[in-house]
Amino acid sequence: MGATVNELTVIDLLVAPGARITKGQKLAELESDKSVFDFESPCDGTIIAVQGRAGISCLPGRRSCASNDG
Repeated sequence: MGATVNELTVIDLLVAPGARITKGQKLAELESDKSVFDFESPCDGTIIAVQGRAGISCLPGRRSCASNDG
């Protein structure tokens, strides 16, 4: 993601609390003013919370979901 991205729109969330995830798994589809891209999990774990929903705008770097590692 470029340094000039000021806002993202959540196109689709693909996980819910309680879901087991693996590193590299697609968690969401996001859109900036320049492109649509996948957001992938940085680690294995279980989703414990999701903040937000499809259709909302968010700031780059803000947490959209939380997981426990392992």
